[in-house]
Amino acid sequence: MAVEIPEDYLERVRREFSGIRPHRERDWDWRDRGIQLLEEGDLPGAERQFKQLIVSQPDHHDGFEGLALTYKQMGRKDEALFLMQEALARARRFLAAGSLDQEAFETLEREYREMLLR
Repeated sequence: MAVEIPEDYLERVRREFSGIRPHRERDWDWRDRGIQLLEEGDLPGAERQFKQLIVSQPDHHDGFEGLALTYKQMGRKDEALFLMQEALARARRFLAAGSLDQEAFETLEREYREMLLR
């Protein structure tokens, strides 16, 4: 399913956090904090954390997955689907390289299918 998202969506996220240099940040705090905020229902806070993680680790799926789950809770389905597609594309590369296990990948696929059904 193709999702309609502005072509420059990810570029806009990069500009929003232009002070972050990819692959040079101590960024797992953003992931952990984003998950915590998502669980607490602070969706704007979680959104910010996951966007920072996407800019910092553009090749990794965690930021995209976290932002997709955040947007899902916000009712922003198209953006959530787009970001989950991006997460899956990155996760496939990790799976092929042997640095992601099949179970984690299947969890991402399941989350994506659930989003499609809602």
